[in-house]
Amino acid sequence: MVRPMSQRCIQCHRPITADRNTCLFCGGAAERVVDTRTFDCPGCQSEMKKLEIRGTVVDVCIRCRGQFYDQGELNVMLAETRRVTQDSAERTNASPQLSNIDNSISDTHSPRKCPVCGQYMHRRNFARLSGVIVDECFHGTFLDSGELKRIKKFVEAGGETLGDRKRQQEVLLARTERSHASQANDDLTVALLAASIADCIFS
Repeated sequence: MVRPMSQRCIQCHRPITADRNTCLFCGGAAERVVDTRTFDCPGCQSEMKKLEIRGTVVDVCIRCRGQFYDQGELNVMLAETRRVTQDSAERTNASPQLSNIDNSISDTHSPRKCPVCGQYMHRRNFARLSGVIVDECFHGTFLDSGELKRIKKFVEAGGETLGDRKRQQEVLLARTERSHASQANDDLTVALLAASIADCIFS
């Protein structure tokens, strides 16, 4: 199967993620670039197959069912779920609830290499609260079997909203801590300066 999902700008030729139609740098339109490469699965090293899932061509491991999404493709897969979740939240004005969602972290695998560049991928808890540890590189995201289903349930429950709130709280806390540390340093500087002046006056 030919993979027509890679994109680049027709003007500056920079790569464009799958969830965009225009270039972030110059505003040029995206053009599809045929990509026939095959990759080894980051999970079990078996050869991955290219399968079309709801209009998006994804690298899927037939052996372990892992999936590798090019940069932006995961957002494309989640776009409809996010839209429905937002519409429901606006209609019902309900608060996000994660009480019925399994967001426990059960990830035990070792770091994995990106199938494109061969470098070790970064690992993060999707949206901070989902419990789904995804493997990410500049080239894309790898999900183990069943993780996309867990992510979708998390999104449907409004988990991304709670994740955004947690991120904002972390940013505010970091700023507060830096401010307190700066004030403490200023106080210490003033005290040392006062002591130094006192020594000069009374010595």
